[in-house]
Amino acid sequence: MKFIGSNAELRQLHSAGEGLIFNDFSGKGPGGKDYNVLHAASCNWVARSNVNVHKYFFSNLDEAIKWLQKNRGEEGESWKRCGTCQASALVQPRAGPVTEEIVKKILIQYLKDRGYKVRQQVLVAGGKVDVSAEGQGGHWLIEVKGEDKGGYTSAEMNFQIGIGQIVSRMTDPDSNYALAFPMTHDFKRVLRKYKGSLGFERLNLQFFVIHQDGKVDEHDATAMKTLIGNLQRWRGAFPRFFCTLRCWSSIPLFGCIRWRCGLSGSCQARR
Repeated sequence: MKFIGSNAELRQLHSAGEGLIFNDFSGKGPGGKDYNVLHAASCNWVARSNVNVHKYFFSNLDEAIKWLQKNRGEEGESWKRCGTCQASALVQPRAGPVTEEIVKKILIQYLKDRGYKVRQQVLVAGGKVDVSAEGQGGHWLIEVKGEDKGGYTSAEMNFQIGIGQIVSRMTDPDSNYALAFPMTHDFKRVLRKYKGSLGFERLNLQFFVIHQDGKVDEHDATAMKTLIGNLQRWRGAFPRFFCTLRCWSSIPLFGCIRWRCGLSGSCQARR
């Protein structure tokens, strides 16, 4: 934890996009639950703020929560998380592909925040796995896949390769095996091809689904089957034509080109 002493330092931390920033509006005062707010450093609200109100930087969520509970009080009583970014000290929505490195970064932070000891590129029988994690939830071996500039075709190939790689590493009956991938437009299309498949359940495969706002969902094979079954080709009976900003280019059929839209990856039309 460190105190942010200048607006220049605040802007630098926001541009770097790592860690969290606490807006200490009222200290231990009665207004804490409404105005003492924990943000991701990359949050747009941080860009609009200044150090006239005291601010503190934390490198990760665990560090922030421990300090806040000790020095300000309980969450919801003396401070809260930002309603926009949810204090997710991760990668924020972006216009480009959600690459394997981005997915891996979000996953590793998620696991560390939950007390796991994480290693990368671990050699096991059958080859290497991208991420190995050990903690209260057991031992996890996780293959990570993401997007590149190849669009849907590459997403499909990456997903299939990931399944093949993690299956070939399934040699320890006491370990949990999982695939991590981003929940993007192209990967949703890939998942629809597995509707009705019994493969994930037969393999007892687990999944870490990475959202573009940094949220991570864990699914076992049964939950993933349900998720796939609920995926719809369109939102409702007909494509949703407009985002919340009424950007006419947000037609899912053609893909949002984010014309005059400052939200870029936050556009709701493709979710």
